[in-house]
Amino acid sequence: MDFAHLQVWAHRLMQGDGVADSVGGAVRHLMVDEFQDTSRVQLRILERLAKAHGNIAVVGDDDQSIYRFRGASVANLLEFPRRYPGRSTVELSTNYRSHREIVAATGRWMAAAAPWEVHGRSYRYAKSAAPHDPETHLDYHAVISVQGQDPRDEAAQLGELLRFLRDNGVIARYGQVALLLHSVRDEFSSSYLDGLEFAGIPVLCEPAGHDRVSAGDGVLVTTIHQAKGREWDVVIVGSLDGPDIETDRIGRTLAGYGVYSSEPEHLIGEFDRARQHYVAFTRARRLPVLTTGGAPSDRFRSIWDATDRRPGMAWNGTHSPASGSDRRLLFPGGSST
Repeated sequence: MDFAHLQVWAHRLMQGDGVADSVGGAVRHLMVDEFQDTSRVQLRILERLAKAHGNIAVVGDDDQSIYRFRGASVANLLEFPRRYPGRSTVELSTNYRSHREIVAATGRWMAAAAPWEVHGRSYRYAKSAAPHDPETHLDYHAVISVQGQDPRDEAAQLGELLRFLRDNGVIARYGQVALLLHSVRDEFSSSYLDGLEFAGIPVLCEPAGHDRVSAGDGVLVTTIHQAKGREWDVVIVGSLDGPDIETDRIGRTLAGYGVYSSEPEHLIGEFDRARQHYVAFTRARRLPVLTTGGAPSDRFRSIWDATDRRPGMAWNGTHSPASGSDRRLLFPGGSST
């Protein structure tokens, strides 16, 4: 019996007379974190436990709902005001992680990343996130992009960029960097791993047991899903020119359990892709790097066009950063040469 079966049986048991009262009899208040990641059966268990007193508080961000493939239903959060009409809402709008430009750029992009309003109904909460104490943030271009001519060229430019950041004191070690991909299987990761290793940059590839894992200080190569809840100074989000990956194939098999009870089915893939990349971009404290091995996908055009790709920070086709007077202090802690 796996975790999903345990939840189903718990829900069934709580339908019996007195079981929910016995299990939750000593509970007077329920608080649920990461509520956007709960499943329908989990919601029903929670509602059963809260039925006697109604004291339930949930904390979540619908923009970070990325676990549909394992049964999570963002509708639980989106529909919460309707299910509990007497509730009060507290907006947690301060971002304590990222540079002010990252907060602004990712917020603008996410608002336009999908058609969130359909026939007068919104499938996303309006956001007004603001950076913590923005006056203390150094003035530099905090969202940059690297566009290669092909995946090998993309990886080579990334290697040069990371060496530049290390040599100029922007990062003290490569462990401050993560490369986020849809998958770390060889067909998705090998060009990046080869390019970084050719540049002499060690890598640590998740999941454990991958044949490219190396010991010591290295760039972490992992998936967007495994990056949830984590953060790094520099985050590279790769393959923004790649084909769509089916995000809801497994979730479709759960349709009978209410996973698709709220969102328009023809938009679910688009919604999920936007949420996944929002999670990826916002893992960065100081610098997200958007990369492609060709022209970026149109869905990233608005944030891509706002990135800095000027000489001295992004890279031209010769793989050489600009020199002389074109080099500027672009990063906190960086060299002014």
